[in-house]
Amino acid sequence: MKNRSLLIITILILFTNIVFAATLVAVVEPEIREINNVRIISSRTEPIEDVQLSVKSGGIIEEVYVQVGDYVKKGQVLLKLDQGDLQIQLQQVEAAVQIAQANYNLMLAGASEEDRRAVEAAYQQALASYEGAKESLVLIEAAFQDRTAQKQQLLAAETQLKAAEKQMELAEENLKQALTGLKQAETEFDRIKYLYAENVASKNQYEMVETQYKNAQSLVESARLAKEQAAISYQGAREGYLLAEENYNNPVQLEQQVTAARSQLKIAEANVEMARANLEKVEKGARPEELRIAEANLKQARSSLEQVKKALEDTLVKSPIDGIIAQLYFKAGEIVGPGTPVANIVNLDQIYINASITEELLFNIEKGQEVRIRVLAARREYLEGLVEYISPVVDPRTQAFTVKVLADNPEGRLRGGMFTELYIPVAENKSALVLPVAAVLDLARDPHVYIVEEGKAFRRNLETGIIDGDYIEIIRGLKGDEKVVIQGQYNLEDGARVEVVE
Repeated sequence: MKNRSLLIITILILFTNIVFAATLVAVVEPEIREINNVRIISSRTEPIEDVQLSVKSGGIIEEVYVQVGDYVKKGQVLLKLDQGDLQIQLQQVEAAVQIAQANYNLMLAGASEEDRRAVEAAYQQALASYEGAKESLVLIEAAFQDRTAQKQQLLAAETQLKAAEKQMELAEENLKQALTGLKQAETEFDRIKYLYAENVASKNQYEMVETQYKNAQSLVESARLAKEQAAISYQGAREGYLLAEENYNNPVQLEQQVTAARSQLKIAEANVEMARANLEKVEKGARPEELRIAEANLKQARSSLEQVKKALEDTLVKSPIDGIIAQLYFKAGEIVGPGTPVANIVNLDQIYINASITEELLFNIEKGQEVRIRVLAARREYLEGLVEYISPVVDPRTQAFTVKVLADNPEGRLRGGMFTELYIPVAENKSALVLPVAAVLDLARDPHVYIVEEGKAFRRNLETGIIDGDYIEIIRGLKGDEKVVIQGQYNLEDGARVEVVE
């Protein structure tokens, strides 16, 4: 019986300790600070720069150097269009410039026999290029008209390529022999100059060896021109073969190639006419009006060269801004037309916050004003931004004014199109007594807090005012020196024992 009484007493003591144990709480003191009443406006983010990048000229995309998500610098090459036809045009117009320059120089200085031979060789080279361009056009047009002719075109192009290879090998061999002959003639000329200076060799011997030396120089120059001509012919044959092979495997491009071949034929024809005129002028000599025409032809040839170089530059599609590749619309091997968008690039170093406000808020915001922004995807993340633009007229559809706020985005965390809230202040108190909103209970219906005095919690009813983010204005109910419970207040009653923890 005695043991049973002791057990009952022990249970009563434990129950009493549990019931009357102090509740652990954290407290905060009210503070004086500036507080603003704000209107919260729904808004969305937008990159500070958003570029739809288009190609200037159409063609086949040869290479794509970037991927979606890559960071690119201004001027960086993103993709490259096929340059095959333009490279051939470049060779032709460069040859045209050389011909025009040589013609103009000859007009000024008059022509020697070596010059005449060089101009004649240039004419033959232009003629060969013209014939090659004409044959290429015939083959391409035939292939365009009849798919069955593409196989014959490929075989013919292969034959031309082999012939051009042999011609280039022969030209290289002739140049080697000419260089060997020049070296021997130069050695002999150096020897005869020494002997003539020592009065050992006669003047006739000296002049004969000198003539042989000059002839050897002319042979080398002619061999060089022949090699250059052979190289151009080989390059044209190789391009023709690759073109025929591509046509055979991919006939979709034939129409573009017909257009390019016609253009190349016109250029080659113009080069022939220019070279023929040069040859005639060298043989006849130049009149003043011919000199003016030669100068004009040189300027025109240089202008054509710049146009082709510009077209080649346009095949390299470059980024106009620093930014991130948001979208790529094409892959390597696909065909694009002039003006077609190929990529979307955005700059997220800064972002715009776009919102629409009613006229009642228009006088609460001004350009250059600092405002607060909340990112909805990150509950407690706030940004500071500056009002950069306020629409001068109302949108007749929405009866609202567009506002743009610029904010920094140094880590690039925010993306375009994210939902945000724009905080526009409509009232303020420079020296308000405030508490954290988290300390106030039943804010909507019966706002109150618990304060701690001598180890007990006591309820204080409040009259509240402006809410500014995490803080709320206390108009009546506190003096400012109280210890207000901010943690543990939900289970308290008036007069409950509490223990304050740091």
